[in-house]
Amino acid sequence: MAKGTLQIDYEKLVLDNLDLKERIAELKAENRWMKKRIKAAVMDLPDCPDEAKEYLEQAMKGDNLRGRENNENRWIMVEEDVPKNLKRVLVIYYNDLGKKRTTVAEYVRDRTVLAEDYLSDDCPEEFYSSEYDEEKDCYWTPFGWYESTYCGEMNLQISEKVICWMTIPEQKE
Repeated sequence: MAKGTLQIDYEKLVLDNLDLKERIAELKAENRWMKKRIKAAVMDLPDCPDEAKEYLEQAMKGDNLRGRENNENRWIMVEEDVPKNLKRVLVIYYNDLGKKRTTVAEYVRDRTVLAEDYLSDDCPEEFYSSEYDEEKDCYWTPFGWYESTYCGEMNLQISEKVICWMTIPEQKE
């Protein structure tokens, strides 16, 4: 290799990024756990001033209002994180005409869902041929975002770039 030339192993880079995303998710979970432990410890202190308890209580509520505790009720950029595999969420993307669209979709990670279990039989054949795994003799659903439809359970791949996603809010009765 010539001096000053950078060689990149893209497969390793992708795997490292997946490992990094998983580690970031673990650290976020640890952070939530630590916040709860700190709050419980401070609230239990016999000599803790009421002002300190109030400040801590408001700080914790502020985090919850922004949805940092569990990624609920806030839009999350796709570059920041993606939802769990096959979890239905709200997504925003821009169509070919530049119009903003919001829909319900699921994210499929690479080589995690068999095509026969997820894609409709009416799905074009190019989906199957591009993801054939000779070693396991199966077809994988191509990774990416799939719009969820409730009539007939047909999942349509979103070809446009999804910008952000949000957990579907619970309906209050």
